[in-house]
Order: sequence, then C-alpha cells, then structure tokens
Amino acid sequence: MLNYPARIAELGRDRACALLQSVSAIEMPTAVRITRVQMQDLADEKCALSDLIPATDFPIIARPLGSHAGNGLRKIASADAIADYLQAVPSAEFYIARFVDYRSGDGFFRKYRIMLIDGQAFISHMGISKHWMIHYLNAGMTESAEKRAEEAHFMATFETDFAQRHANAFAEIHQRTGLDYVGIDCGETQDGKLLVFEVDSDMIVHAMDPVDMFPYKQEPMQKLFAAFRALLLKTVSLDKVASTLE
Repeated sequence: MLNYPARIAELGRDRACALLQSVSAIEMPTAVRITRVQMQDLADEKCALSDLIPATDFPIIARPLGSHAGNGLRKIASADAIADYLQAVPSAEFYIARFVDYRSGDGFFRKYRIMLIDGQAFISHMGISKHWMIHYLNAGMTESAEKRAEEAHFMATFETDFAQRHANAFAEIHQRTGLDYVGIDCGETQDGKLLVFEVDSDMIVHAMDPVDMFPYKQEPMQKLFAAFRALLLKTVSLDKVASTLE
C-alpha cells in the first residue's frame, strides 16, 4: 500500500503547515479554517486578525473551503476589502493565511511543482508570471519562448541546483509527511527558503504538452514516471515478502 490514508489526512491546508513550519529551511505560513461569520467579524473589526492567526497582519490570502485551481482565491490587503470579497465569494467557510511576497529580483513570480517519490525530488513544471497567483495554464508559457527557455534550463539543472539547495527541506517533508508519493507546489522566498504553498498526494503530473513546443519536458517527465513505476514494483515486492512471512 502506498500513502496510508491517515497520513494523507494530515495534508489539509490547516494541518500541513503545523507539520512543516518549524523546519528552518521552509517557509509555510499558518493557515486557519474560519467560518463566514468570523470573516464578517474581521471585516466589522469585532476581532483582530491576530486573534485568528497570532502575530499576523494584512495582507492575507483567502480561499473557500474545498476550492482548487485558484477558484475564489484572493489577496486581501486590509479589513476594509473583506466585505467585497464576501460579496463575491458565497462560501460558508474559508482558509486564510499570511501573504508572502515571493517575487524574484526581476519582478516575476516563479512557482514550481515538485514530486517526492520515495523521498527523491522530481520536477514536474515551472510557471513564471507577473501575478502572484500562478497556475501553469495561466502563466503564459505557451506564448513566451523566453519563459520556456528558462523552464527548460531549470528542468535540465534541477537535480544539481534547486534539488540540492533545498535537499534538507525535501528530506524533512518526506520524513514528516511519511508519504511514499507526494506533490509540493512551492516557490522561493527572497531570502532563499523553500516557500510551500500546498502539499498534496494527488497533484496532476503529465507529459501531454506539445512536444514541438516543450521538447525539454520529455526526459524529466520520463524520469518521474520511471521513479513512480520503480516505487510500485518495490512496494509489490515488499508486500510479497510480508505475505510470505505471514
């Protein structure tokens, strides 16, 4: 069996941060789950943001419970902006967390999807955007040869550069989550820490981008797929050994 369900349950947005934020090489702001009433109280100044997340001030990011792909995800600059957010997003519960400005020196944000397979880090993709909320499909990678060239270089040097610089962070994520296969959406803080946005056991990874436009993706993705296959074969072998011992 891969990824015991009880460990997957610890990847909730308000739980994963508790697992990882004490790691010195990782930046992962505390996320808390709050009700719409609490959000309204924050807007009405009946409570302070620090009452919900200690030692935290605006701006924050907010998202509806259960949302993905940026649906309902917003940066809220002040308590005055909460009313407009609530009007636009009719959710009963939300996650909120401190916003981290992770822009690089050139003004662009860079977001990475990393898969940890049996503890080893593999790159899935890199998105580059002027906007902080990056999804690969909205990052304009197909429209920019310059962005694709940077992604190609990043993927080609991933094992000797990024993976080495953040080796301690990846080792801690593997150890603390206790998962054989887990994905990480992340960036880098301006002081060089691994900025973790989300840790999940079912992130999408694929090699379906047009080969003529993204030829550089084939080799790293095949490495990732081969590692996953090796993990499956290893797990099957261990299961057979365990069955024999029983």
